[in-house]
Amino acid sequence: MSLSEGRGILALDVMKRKKEIVDQKKEKIKDYVEEKISTEEQKERPITKKEVKDYSSQTKTVIIAMIVLLASIVLVYWFAQEQKKFELDGVEFYRQKEGTVTFYNSLLGYVSSTGEQIPFILKLRINPERLAEVPVSGRIKILSEAVISLSPEVVNCSDTYITLFDMAMTLKAFGTKSTLGTPDREYAEESNFTLADCRNSLNQTVIIFKEGNATSIEMERIFFENCYIIEIKDCQIREGYERFIVRYITDSLINQN
Repeated sequence: MSLSEGRGILALDVMKRKKEIVDQKKEKIKDYVEEKISTEEQKERPITKKEVKDYSSQTKTVIIAMIVLLASIVLVYWFAQEQKKFELDGVEFYRQKEGTVTFYNSLLGYVSSTGEQIPFILKLRINPERLAEVPVSGRIKILSEAVISLSPEVVNCSDTYITLFDMAMTLKAFGTKSTLGTPDREYAEESNFTLADCRNSLNQTVIIFKEGNATSIEMERIFFENCYIIEIKDCQIREGYERFIVRYITDSLINQN
């Protein structure tokens, strides 16, 4: 093969390759144009009734799901709050944990001797459902002065001093000044406590804590109406005090008639 013939064959191959490249580009341009036309036709195509119906159905499903979810959240929150709520003698308490101690709190409002409305938070440590099991006999009212009288056995209970502090502060909040005493004459002389039993309740309220077979509260009705005897079992002085103070709130502050 001569040199001129070789150059001719090479030129033909180059032209053929160029034609193939041009054809490929034309094919790509054609595909791109057809795709754009198809997309535009879909945009301009009117939505069918079936598509509208499907879209409405999906929208309704989403809305219903959102409503159910919201209602579930509200229901769970309400149920959780209800689980925290307790009631005793018409007084509502809400459980609240402070550190490792669980309290049962009630926000109370009472009118002072000057006619001023004063807010007060009563904090219990005993579940009101347990306190409801402590029987109370008589209507409780407390005068402006009170003696908290402890039998010697109760003095030695582990919860006595913190309970007495809470009781004194609560009575003070309701306008009652309290002092310590004992119904036991011998113990009064030994400990320098005031001797106080129901005979001392003429012009002041006497609240006696003493041991008993069961925790209960009873008002002395025969001679001394301002005297209350709180019998406690197994050193349950906290139960006796908290049951007493809740009933006092109900009898003297909520149901004053």
